[in-house]
Amino acid sequence: MTKIKAKLALLLEQLNHGLVDREATMKSALLSVLAGENMLLIGPPGTAKSLVARRISKIFNENNQADTTTYFEYLLTKFSTPEEIFGPLSISELKADRFKRNTDGYLPSVKIAFLDEVFKASSSILNALLTIMNERIYHNGTEAVKVPLRTLIAASNELPTGQEELSALYDRFLIRSYVDYISANKLLHFFDLIEEVEIQDPLTQEDLNWLNDTIKNITISAEIRKAILEIWEKHKDTFKEDRREVLSDRRFTKVIKLLRISAATNDRSEVDLSDLLLLKDCLWNHPDNAEKIRKIVLEALKLHNFLGEKKNNQKSIDRKETKKTLPPSNINIIKGYKGCGTESDPLLIHNPDELLGLLRPEIGLKGYYFKQTKDIDCTDFNAWTPISLIGHYDGGLNLVKGNDAALFLEITSSSSVKELTLIGMALTENIKESKVKNCKTNQKMVMNNAISCEFESSESIKNFIGGDARDCHFNTCRAGSSLIGEFADNCFITQCLTGSFLIEQSDDLLTNSIRGCKISDCLILVDYQYNYCESPAKCGLAYTLDGCEVTRCLVTGKLRRPNELGGDWHFNGLADELCCSQITACALGPVEISDNIQINSGIYSSLDYRSIVNSNASIDSVEIYNRKNDLDGKDGRAVSATQFNQYFFEHTLNWDFEQVWQWDEDTNLPFLRKVGINAEILSNSESGSAISNLDLLTIQVKANIWL
Repeated sequence: MTKIKAKLALLLEQLNHGLVDREATMKSALLSVLAGENMLLIGPPGTAKSLVARRISKIFNENNQADTTTYFEYLLTKFSTPEEIFGPLSISELKADRFKRNTDGYLPSVKIAFLDEVFKASSSILNALLTIMNERIYHNGTEAVKVPLRTLIAASNELPTGQEELSALYDRFLIRSYVDYISANKLLHFFDLIEEVEIQDPLTQEDLNWLNDTIKNITISAEIRKAILEIWEKHKDTFKEDRREVLSDRRFTKVIKLLRISAATNDRSEVDLSDLLLLKDCLWNHPDNAEKIRKIVLEALKLHNFLGEKKNNQKSIDRKETKKTLPPSNINIIKGYKGCGTESDPLLIHNPDELLGLLRPEIGLKGYYFKQTKDIDCTDFNAWTPISLIGHYDGGLNLVKGNDAALFLEITSSSSVKELTLIGMALTENIKESKVKNCKTNQKMVMNNAISCEFESSESIKNFIGGDARDCHFNTCRAGSSLIGEFADNCFITQCLTGSFLIEQSDDLLTNSIRGCKISDCLILVDYQYNYCESPAKCGLAYTLDGCEVTRCLVTGKLRRPNELGGDWHFNGLADELCCSQITACALGPVEISDNIQINSGIYSSLDYRSIVNSNASIDSVEIYNRKNDLDGKDGRAVSATQFNQYFFEHTLNWDFEQVWQWDEDTNLPFLRKVGINAEILSNSESGSAISNLDLLTIQVKANIWL
């Protein structure tokens, strides 16, 4: 860690000392100062907006006092006059027939300013603020004066509506942060608040000069540029009918500078994917759209995360695997291809033409072995024709890019696909009696159904299986949404991670069930937004478990509903109904919920006499309707947040923290050691460090001091 990064990390620690749940806001404020940009805090009264500004004002002062040369703050009303903000008129200058203000101690003379209720200011104040905020120039009479302002932090309890004349002012706030009241479970921290804070090593002009010189040499790769442009275009397309959400050219320029500042302060010579996460606080105009912006940014980053991971994984494979010496591929048994089609001498796939050659039955349906040797771009095809495969396809850790289609129509008859990354394409429409290993897609892995298949160390951004899964094995797989779209029958599911419910759930109870499955050591990270008053209740695994065994699974996450919708919503930790099923050593972790969402049970709601439930738990911070504190009951044992730790999982629930699980210090929850496309690489590697099984973006985020 360089001197500047260590200094900023210490500053953030000191600035946040004694504050409750304001870390993200303080980080944004300090980053605004370093970038020389303005920041807007939006939120109800009494949420420490002014305290954030006062603390930030101390970062330049060795005496830890916000003196008149550093800081200015004022509460604006519709009756506020320019004299209150920019200083009184100079009497001596008036006597000489010159209009000039005495600005000493007022906004034009300070480094950091805070204006509360900024949108209530008069037009005369707002017009003068425009050039100060953008050009850092104040027109004092006939003279254009350069001001020392680094950052204007403004606050408002609400945004103006129907006042388009304020759009120019609003656009000058690059970073926007919504500051809400803290949650009830954090109120205890208020008993030990510390109002004053001491800055041990304040920022100097030399620090700022170094930063300004350094960002000139920060590069932005072609891949990062592409991601930024995609975010910009997606924003315009999403909000094309919303006049509130407009992105100016000025904002684009300022965003690029902010990204370079983030890279420089993180000891990097180029912008990476983690820096782009800062855009979530720069691209929304109305707080109602902040969540949509976050999703736009995350979706773009997930797509481009593939490319970086592929390169890293290729290096890991090259280091850890011993390459077999293949026989010379100079015997062409099929015209137009190199190789014999055997396991030791596969048919080589170099380009789209050779890939589409598999459409010929004498090539694609004869059980040959194929090896892709380089990335293949199929995005220029207006209509892709999916390939039927009976054979063995090795992607060689290369990419195939397409346009919302499936690479294969069907994969059958003991076929296999491994080490392939897909962008804009599902792997296949249907798959039967085949194996998929170490593959990844930003779509669904299988669009429809999977029968009698094995899936290992693979992952998808969307549902892993779009339809039914029957007689399948899932091992160390990862799904950005649900693992299975409709119905699971007689499946083995172990060490899998999902970004939504294990089984995608609709109003049709028949497709919301799991039958005859064994599920163990799975992590269900629910992230779901109710779209209307939905029935039946949603559940972490499925609505009904019929003849299933479930052990050592954790459900956690968040459930949201749109503010404009009324009605009640319901959720059960693992399932609603148990029929001849068993749940053992499972847990419901923290679940963040919106108003009117009721958690009916921590584990299940009802069961028949043949079902067995024992040794389960739920964290007591989750409010469960009519909670029953019983290790073998419907909600499991109620465990406090301090006891909901590795010791409890390891010694009470008997989870394996040597081979299967590890403890995540950031979330204070268990996390799978090996999951997704990296699991195979991890199992073959000499190093078993916890960080190795995280994707590229996660690693970058953990190293970024602003996130």
